This record gives sequence, structure tokens and C-alpha cells, in this order.
Amino acid sequence: MLYHLTLRSIKANLPFHYVRTPAHHATVHNESVFPNINLNQQGRIIVGTGQDDKTYAQSMAADIYAMISTSKEQGIDLSKGFHNQAFSNPTMSIRYLFFPKKELLSMGHFPADLTKQFKSSNILSIIESKGKAVSVNLLCALGKGFADIQSAEEIETNLRSKEVEGFASALKKILAQDFKDATEKATKTDA
Repeated sequence: MLYHLTLRSIKANLPFHYVRTPAHHATVHNESVFPNINLNQQGRIIVGTGQDDKTYAQSMAADIYAMISTSKEQGIDLSKGFHNQAFSNPTMSIRYLFFPKKELLSMGHFPADLTKQFKSSNILSIIESKGKAVSVNLLCALGKGFADIQSAEEIETNLRSKEVEGFASALKKILAQDFKDATEKATKTDA
């Protein structure tokens, strides 16, 4: 049995909106949400609905590469880092942080065991629910600058599978709760 959760597709050619933050970082807002996320019988996450299904890692790597490429094309200084707001609604948000090791260490908000895993370029995900971070994952750490990344395959090779699974698990949990809350609210409104 294939469980199917239909969400809006991410398209690489959708516009990103850049907003300068107080420092030198850029915030990237992507108006799309997520690809179609499916669970197969073994509980493994796949993306898509047809013959050309990608693994979640392939889809994530392609999306991340598109974010980096678009940022580069828009003239963002990748060496200083940037944010991508992938999704936001009144109860939850999903953000990606793209930062070099030096920038992350200067922030000082990360536990020592995590900072030891940082490399030249780091991609973190943050899922927030009701204003609180419920999941922070170091999805990818690369030994080269963001500007030097040449393909989605390079990112996929460096994805940290346990962190990607942690992100996916937190995402499923938050989306399930969001769906439940919306259903209950709709039921009360209809009554």
C-alpha cells in the first residue's frame, strides 16, 4: 500500500524573493511548498507519483541545488550565507540555512557535538511549530564553498541520511498534527 500526501510541487523555475536582513545575510522566500511525498510499504520516503519517482534524498538534493544556483544567479554572496523560507503558515514554518562554518560558529547557538561536524559549507533545516523550533538538522556538510558546488549529485552524495530521516520524520509529524488541527477546526465550524 502506498500512502500519499499531496502537497504543492517545488519547481526550480519559480521565483525566489530576496530580503536583506540586518546583517549581510540574505533571506530567500520560495513560494512553493513541498513535492509529493509518499511512503512505500517499507516506510521509506519517495517523492513523486509515477514511473520517474525520485528518492527523497534525490529530490531534496535537487531542491537544495536549485536554491544555491538561483541564489548565485541573483548575485547573493554565497560565502556569507543565506536563508530559504520554504514554507510558512500561522502555525508552522520550514527554513533552510546555508552557511559557511565560520558564520555558524560565530552565531554560537549550536551544541559542541554539532559544531564538530561543520565543514566549509553547511545546510541546516529548521522546522518550527507555534514559534518554537521542533527540529534542527544538519542535512549536508561539504568540504567546499557553495559557489563551487556543480551538481545536485554532489549534494546528494554529502547528505547525512540520519539527519534527512530526522527532518522527514519531524515534517510528517508536524504536517499530521497540522492536518488534524485543521480538520478539527473545520468540523467545529461546520457544526
